[in-house]
Amino acid sequence: MRIHPPLPKVHHQIQPTADELNDIDGGDSDDSSKSVTTPRKVKSPAVEFAEAMEKGGTQLAESIESRSKIDEQRAANNRPAGRLRVAIDKIERLTELYQLLDNQPSATQSKQQGAIDALTSRSGGATPEEYVSAADGDPAVADTLLRMSLEKAQKSQDSAAIESIQQALASLGSKFGEQIAAGVNTAAAISLFTTQPEQKQAMRQIYYNSVIGQQSSGSIFDALLDKFGKEGFMPALRTLQRALADDIAALAPSMTPVALRKVLSGLNDTRSITHTMSAVDTLLQRMNSKYPHISLDGSQLTRRLLNLTQNGFYARDLTNLGQEVAGPQPQHQSVFFNQLLPLLQQLPATLWRDDKNRGSALTMLRSLIGEYVTWEQKMARQTKTSTGG
Repeated sequence: MRIHPPLPKVHHQIQPTADELNDIDGGDSDDSSKSVTTPRKVKSPAVEFAEAMEKGGTQLAESIESRSKIDEQRAANNRPAGRLRVAIDKIERLTELYQLLDNQPSATQSKQQGAIDALTSRSGGATPEEYVSAADGDPAVADTLLRMSLEKAQKSQDSAAIESIQQALASLGSKFGEQIAAGVNTAAAISLFTTQPEQKQAMRQIYYNSVIGQQSSGSIFDALLDKFGKEGFMPALRTLQRALADDIAALAPSMTPVALRKVLSGLNDTRSITHTMSAVDTLLQRMNSKYPHISLDGSQLTRRLLNLTQNGFYARDLTNLGQEVAGPQPQHQSVFFNQLLPLLQQLPATLWRDDKNRGSALTMLRSLIGEYVTWEQKMARQTKTSTGG
């Protein structure tokens, strides 16, 4: 049988605090200070119990307060309007956000701002598309200019203007919410790529169309080659990857993080596109060494192939490609198609729309090569007959 030590008797009806119990246990401090060795105080179970209760209560209160703040922040972030507001509030000034987004000269910015203000003051309001058009086709810039107007209206306490601008922001966000969030989240990454407004807009349009539109990595590579060419392709691709990473990490991502990571995963396999561009350059160098008239460059042919791998191969597409690369002579086209076959066979699977598209393309190309072989054999027999061989 366990023997519990008896608790000291407490003669007060009210439970003493830990400090009071320490004073009781300590006794007279004056006498103890005169001795050479001060004995260590031994706390009674009642003292330890009281201290534990006080400490536990404090920790519990702190935990509840911390959890409450986290829950409030999470609830605010989960509301659509709250998520976007959090993202934009991180930019200390709207003018700084505008510079990150567009960096237009002051005259151009004033023209855009004037067009936005004219729309908000127009009787009957304006459509979201009209606001975007006033901002040179960029929803994020339109949203920023509207917020600048709202800030001015609030300072001047113009209630009519405030109501009109708030309605415009609501309609714009309802139509272009994903693009606006994407523009805000990626502004810093894109501004590191270039200071040219046209280049910023081009990169952001690729993000809107390709990432928000959830296009394949092959389509995104094609768009980057089209806008920035072979020399600017890799810097543009790295910028797009950084922009995606910033969007994923944002408090208010433009899409679900899962969808954004899927796009980023496809773009991270840069070996697929660099290998393809290198293989295309090698093919054209071989062709040009035999037929100097060939002038198509590597980025053009790479884009043509990416377009075909995404949209499907058709017989007329192959014959047109052969004529574009090798010219009108069937012999030259035959050489090109024979070199194109191993290149297509080695294309990474990520660049194809699906396995079915890849299989049908290779079958079609082999069939076309067979037709050229038949034609060449027929021409050889005719030549032999005409020479009397």
